[in-house]
Amino acid sequence: MEDNTNTLTQEVKPPDTSKGLVGWLRDNLFSTWYNTILTCLGLVFLFFFFRFFFTWVFTQANWAVIPANLQIHMIGSYPIEQVWRIGIVFCTLLALLGFSAGIWRGMVLKIAIAVASVGLLLLLIPLDVVKAGEDTSATLEFNLNIFYLVFVKRIWLLGGLVLLTASFLLGRDQNTYKRSVIIGWALSFPLTMIVLRGSGQNADLQILMLDSYPTEQIWRIGILLCTLSVLLGLSAAIWRGTVLKIAIAITAVGLLLLLIPLEIIQEVDNASTTLKFNPNIFYLIFFKRIWLLGGLVLLVATYLLGRDKNTYKRSVITGWILSFPLAMIILHGFGDNTDLQILMLESYTTEQVWRIGILLCTLSVLLGLSAAIWRGIVLKIAIAIAAGGLLLLLLPLDIVTEGDNAAKTLKFNFNIINFINLIFLKRIWLLGSLVLFVITFLLGRDKIAGERWVITGWVLSFPLTMIVLREFGKTLSMTTISTAEWGGLLITLILAAVGIIACFPIGVLLALGRRSQLPAIRWVSTVYIETIRGVPLITILFMVDVLLPIFMYGDFQLDTVIRVMVAFTLFSAAYMAENVRGGLQAIPSGQVEAAQAVGLTYSKTMMFIVLPQAIRAVIPAIVGQSIALFKDTSLVFIVGLTELMGIRQRVLANPDWGGLHAEVSIFVAIIYFVFSYSMSIVSQKIEGDLGVGKH
Repeated sequence: MEDNTNTLTQEVKPPDTSKGLVGWLRDNLFSTWYNTILTCLGLVFLFFFFRFFFTWVFTQANWAVIPANLQIHMIGSYPIEQVWRIGIVFCTLLALLGFSAGIWRGMVLKIAIAVASVGLLLLLIPLDVVKAGEDTSATLEFNLNIFYLVFVKRIWLLGGLVLLTASFLLGRDQNTYKRSVIIGWALSFPLTMIVLRGSGQNADLQILMLDSYPTEQIWRIGILLCTLSVLLGLSAAIWRGTVLKIAIAITAVGLLLLLIPLEIIQEVDNASTTLKFNPNIFYLIFFKRIWLLGGLVLLVATYLLGRDKNTYKRSVITGWILSFPLAMIILHGFGDNTDLQILMLESYTTEQVWRIGILLCTLSVLLGLSAAIWRGIVLKIAIAIAAGGLLLLLLPLDIVTEGDNAAKTLKFNFNIINFINLIFLKRIWLLGSLVLFVITFLLGRDKIAGERWVITGWVLSFPLTMIVLREFGKTLSMTTISTAEWGGLLITLILAAVGIIACFPIGVLLALGRRSQLPAIRWVSTVYIETIRGVPLITILFMVDVLLPIFMYGDFQLDTVIRVMVAFTLFSAAYMAENVRGGLQAIPSGQVEAAQAVGLTYSKTMMFIVLPQAIRAVIPAIVGQSIALFKDTSLVFIVGLTELMGIRQRVLANPDWGGLHAEVSIFVAIIYFVFSYSMSIVSQKIEGDLGVGKH
């Protein structure tokens, strides 16, 4: 019985249906009499054809034409000194192929192996193209110096294969790199077109980024870059999550821009500039890209410092709030240094500024004693003021006299001698105030002994100020960078950021106003929302540019950029209100009733119960509107501002680049895509963290 069971359970193999070579030939080539005749005729034809072909290949053909024109066959008339562009594209594509093979395996891996095999064969084949004599022809010669061929003449091929292997090893984590690789392939074609063709002179590249922003004033953008890097580093350390991922992405892009071995070089005979390969990375990093290096260092350093959430959170939020006016001040300036002094001191006499120095030192003493005695919020305020003073003390900017005239400009100067001169001569009062602050803080820790004296000092500080400050007179001067000179990506980002940030609180208030129980508030909000949503943005821009100046009082006029910011904010606020109102309608009325039952006021109910849930529900709509607003900045050309698309027209108006519509348009499109898609990715991350659509 057991033997029968074993027999039944044995695996039964399928019958062998293979016919072998003879069977295949009989079924496919000699199955009938006419197939046999056709097969024989075909064999005779192939015999004579290949006999003639191989005779021509090995005895008659002149293959010297291939090595002699190998460069033309490979790259056509592409300049030989610009071949590094092709190398960069080649390495980039092999890196993407390696990541793809590591992620998706299967057919992609087989393709990558085939490409790597061919590349390895081309890398190691001991044949070299050598020029024949003084003419331009070349011949193919056998060369056993593989080291020279691999590490000198074929260095780009070697780099591409190394990147292919390394990216394959890195790309095996599918969840980490899959989306990035897809984006990389999507961007590979326009990137290839930009790298191989270029986008006009590099002067035009600067125009696209900064328009007519003066080159000698680029340090202003560098200071702004470092400031935003500090805020981003602290934010990433405090809030982690999506903010940290954004910071990492920005750091990666910054590191790529820092290390890319390309330099903008001015032509000797003309004012044009070209993009050339420069392997001197040390010179590029520490001289031409020092601001970018400083920004990255500050970002990493502040991330490491900002991990104590309770200490820095409020300060970082305040910093982001102040970042916009700080950016406006840094980029625009105050005009002449005279205007800077007027803003700070009105017409206070220059030779009498020591009076303000005395007052500054007096207040520093009082502040130091107060911080030591009362601690808490007073200490935090004192530390913030001291930090601001230390920043002003160490800021390497000096007011320098221009030529023979009396005008003065603000210039960046990091020379160590001038830096010492700034601190111990020009800023001696500020230095003294900081020293007095530290000393009095250390002396004021005995609360009982010093409290009364400090209170008395603060009471007397006002009359002391009135006594010290009493003379007025001369002024200085400083350089203005008019907003008419702003443009390119700079003005696009500023307008979009202001519109997106400023429209949110206004939109929330309008949404709440439209749901208000008070008829006046509800009607005003409704009329505003429907009116603004009933007209196109271009109409609003015309109104603020043409009509708004008519209603300005006297000679007071708002700057064009400010007026456009107001237009974007007011226009977007109406749409934001409807988005938020949709979220408010999705909140069950039972939540409001429950909040009222536990004694919460209307404001607290809205602030802590309703609005968080409503905004969470409409995050996709809010981000969609933000992306649309970012792209709508292209309309500001009608009021005379040259944003990114306006700069495109300006570049194409140049006779040297009049026909490069595709190249410049692709470059601009990539910029719009990168920023828009980045906002979309951030939205998806926020939705994932908040569980939108899941619970």
